Amino acid sequence: MTNWLRLFQEVSKDVYTEVNSTFGSDQAKKIVGEGVGGDMTLHIDRRAEDIVIKFLERKKISCILVSEECGIKIIGENPEDYVVLDGIDGTSNAIRRIPFISISIAHATAPYLHAVDVGLVMDLVRGITFSAEKGKGAYEDGHLLEPSSITSLMEGIFSVKLPVNMKRKDIQRDITRLMPLISNMRKLRQLGSVALEICYVASGRLDACVDLRHKIRATDLASAYLIVREAGGVMFTPEGNEVIMELKANARTSFVAAANLTIYRKILKRLQIKNYK
Repeated sequence: MTNWLRLFQEVSKDVYTEVNSTFGSDQAKKIVGEGVGGDMTLHIDRRAEDIVIKFLERKKISCILVSEECGIKIIGENPEDYVVLDGIDGTSNAIRRIPFISISIAHATAPYLHAVDVGLVMDLVRGITFSAEKGKGAYEDGHLLEPSSITSLMEGIFSVKLPVNMKRKDIQRDITRLMPLISNMRKLRQLGSVALEICYVASGRLDACVDLRHKIRATDLASAYLIVREAGGVMFTPEGNEVIMELKANARTSFVAAANLTIYRKILKRLQIKNYK
């Protein structure tokens, strides 16, 4: 039986070594193609993906790889397992030498977010690893994770994704919906690697992560979704529903991840969203 967590721990260390040898270099930011989602693929993205693909092939793992860069790739024969990969979450940070980037890699038994049963996110600058297996809790370098108990919007620290690089009407819509929320908050952050930011919610560093833009991919979310929930936090849509996604490279959603239900409900109350799309 495949030990997926052990495999992910091993390959993430390989990516960590590669990223730290090219971090911020001219080579890292070279455009080498276009990902399935439409974003430019840079050298650093392609190298991280290639390392994972070659690792899985070398280990003779059969799986259906869902990756932000290549889309869907069949590895091995008669695969039934799914591996969901974002080789570099935070590419813009990486090429500008902003030290907040991660790799996200997850295993799922079916092509849906709720079927993810193993997830790992590694901070590719500090080497810190967040991981979870379904029903076994979530961990940071072997230490059990516990989200914060803060329930006050004015006391917490929150990641709120501001609407940029969108149509003007969509920017205006999202700003209007965010205003009642952010006007009741004192400390906001936007760090640039959503998988790592959600893990910061799981570990008590942040109290919630809010993204209304409908731009976050399944490849960004798969591991962190499991990690924050296994840690005892919550993640739902801004409408208060379960996050339901197919594991496709171009599938996108909005979400609110929070340390506890109390702070989540306070966020939803301020957002006042009904049937938001």
